[in-house]
Parts: sequence; structure tokens; C-alpha cells
Amino acid sequence: AVGESLYFTTGTTERLRIDSSGRVGIGTSSPSGELHVKSASINANFYLQRSVHDPWRLSAGSSYLSFLQDSSEKMRIDSSGRVGIGTSSPDGILDIEGNFETSKALVLTNTKGTGKVSYVRSHGGNGETLSLYHDGALRQTWDSNGSATFESGGSERLRIDSSGNVGIGTSN
Repeated sequence: AVGESLYFTTGTTERLRIDSSGRVGIGTSSPSGELHVKSASINANFYLQRSVHDPWRLSAGSSYLSFLQDSSEKMRIDSSGRVGIGTSSPDGILDIEGNFETSKALVLTNTKGTGKVSYVRSHGGNGETLSLYHDGALRQTWDSNGSATFESGGSERLRIDSSGNVGIGTSN
């Protein structure tokens, strides 16, 4: 009948409802959006799986939203709005953790004009060097010794050492 809801139960417990406005509620009898999923457990989980491949899962806890592939967390947004990629405890607005010895930590691509790509890598066994690349060429490096270098055309052009000494055209 007009203005009525359609609902499904198991036993005496309502599990799913389509209200008179077409909104779907799973775990709630009063959906507040087109699809409203409410969980009685600690986390609400939404799974998306194609064929036999490992499922993707969106998990909402009391203070976070996380994205998982199979059972491995890939990204988290905490209640402070901090985003963690490769970590479940982001330490800043954007915290990217991983092994960047051979891969790029952050890639920025210019989609206008030249299409040049800039990226950041952390080098060394303990990530003691941070390097900025542009269009595949090393441009700036900062290391744990307190020195900074600036390169152009594949060669170091300027160095500031940990004592504040500046070298131009020399690497020492």
C-alpha cells in the first residue's frame, strides 16, 4: 500500500527495510539516507568482492573508518581527520608508511601542460635520507646528518652541511 515500508525479518528480528521513500536500512528500521547500514557489533563492515578474489572491506569503528583488502588494512581515517596509509595510527594529517627504498612514497603528477611528475623517496636502511625528485631526476636531498643538497642536470650544485657551511660546485 502507498506510504508503507517493506521489511524482512529472521525470527522476530527486523534485518532489512525499504521505507516509503525508497531508502534502504540494514540493521535499522528508520534509514536516514539512500542506504543506511547499522551494526549492533563494535565495528560495522561493508564487503565488496569480485568472483573468487579477496574481498575489499570498509570498516567503521567508534573512532575510525578503515579500508582493508582481505584482512590487511590499507588506509585509515581517524576521528581527528588524520589519514594513515600503511598505518593504523596516523601521526599527522597524512601519514604514509611503507618501504620506500625502491618505491615512491608520494607522487604528484601535473595533468596540465608538461605532465611532469614529482615524487618523494626515503633512502637508507633506516630512512635516513629524504629525496625529492622531479621528472625522474634527483633535485633535493636532506639527510639525518643535517646536510641538504640541491642538484640540477644530474649533478650536485649546492650543499649545506650540518655546520651551516655552504658549498657551491663542490660535494664537501
